[in-house]
This record gives sequence, structure tokens and C-alpha cells, in this order.
Amino acid sequence: MKLKQDRRGLAALRTLSAFVVGITVLATLLATGTNWAVAVSCAWGTMALVTVLAVWLRIYGMDAAETKVNAQDEDFSRPVADLVMLTASVVSLIAIGYMLLEARNRHGTDKALLLLLAIGVVALSWATVHTLYAVRYGDLYYGHPVGGIDFNENDPPDYRDFGYLALTIGMTYQVSDTDLQTKAIRHTAVRHALLSFVFGAVIVSLTINSVASLLQ
Repeated sequence: MKLKQDRRGLAALRTLSAFVVGITVLATLLATGTNWAVAVSCAWGTMALVTVLAVWLRIYGMDAAETKVNAQDEDFSRPVADLVMLTASVVSLIAIGYMLLEARNRHGTDKALLLLLAIGVVALSWATVHTLYAVRYGDLYYGHPVGGIDFNENDPPDYRDFGYLALTIGMTYQVSDTDLQTKAIRHTAVRHALLSFVFGAVIVSLTINSVASLLQ
């Protein structure tokens, strides 16, 4: 029980740390007169970076047994995860729209920096979404009963396997050589694929507009 509480405490600490860092960045930039949209984008990007690094530094080296224990003790509920993912999408879209509009009125270095910031925010949001889905697939697989994803091997999966599944869906909007065997996991994969499609469309649009803007 104590180990379980310690794991949940670490999860809460990671979330709180990312939030505090993001708020600190936001307050600092606003205090120096930075445009609010740029400040919000930088703050969210920082929070996303801290979240992705904190999660993967903790779970990347876990074997299957450790993955199972961590997944069953994970205290990052679906409503919280869904809220974070929705926030990532909305912030990315707002950031891109603002940066592209502002970039039209900027020149030289200012224009390039705005476009780079927009690209960075989208990339970090994209990484955050797929990181949280990788963790979510682990939670679902090692729930009760255990299973629901066939990786076509006898060895039980670890977080790198769930990361592989998350990236496959995130980049192709489908599964490849894995078999999803429960409704809960399939429904999660559908939400994941739809959100990934939105990110894909945004990334393509951002790339085209960035190139066109820089050529002007």
C-alpha cells in the first residue's frame, strides 16, 4: 500500500512540477511585457516539455513486470488525461493561428522566431498527446482483466511497446501489426486517431504557411 501511495505521490508531483514551471514562465514573460499569446504558448510548451521528459525518464527503462505494477498504480485518470489532450489541441491551434497572423506583419528574425515558436508548440503538444496515450494504453492493458492488445509475441509488453502503438496510431491513424481486442481499447484508439488527424492537418497547414511566409 505504501509503495502504491508513493507512486501516486510521484505522479502528482510530476504534474504539479510541470504546472508550477509553466506558471512561472507565464508570469515572467508577462511581467517583461511579452505579448500574451506568445507568453501562453511558451508557458504551455514548457509544461509539455517537462511532462514528456518526466514521464519517459521514469517509464522508458521499465520491464514488463515494472510496467504492470506502475500501470495498475497509475493515478492519472482518464478525465484528467482527456482534459490535458484537449488543452494541447486547443492551445496548439490558437498558437498557430496567432503566430501565422502575426508573422505576416513581421520581417526577418521576428518572423522566423514566431514561426519557430508555433512549430515548437505544436511539436511539444504532439509529443505530449502520444506520451499520455502510451501511458493510457498501458493502464488499459494491465487493468482487470489483463490483456486486450495482441503484440504477436509471448512476452508481456512494456511501456516501449505501448509507445510503439501510440506512435503508430499517431502517425498513420491506424494500427499495423497489433490487434486491439477490447471495446475500451478500440474506443480509446479511435479518439487517439481522430486527435492525431487534427494534429496532422495542422502540421501540414503550418508547414505550407511557414514556407510561403518565409518566401514573401
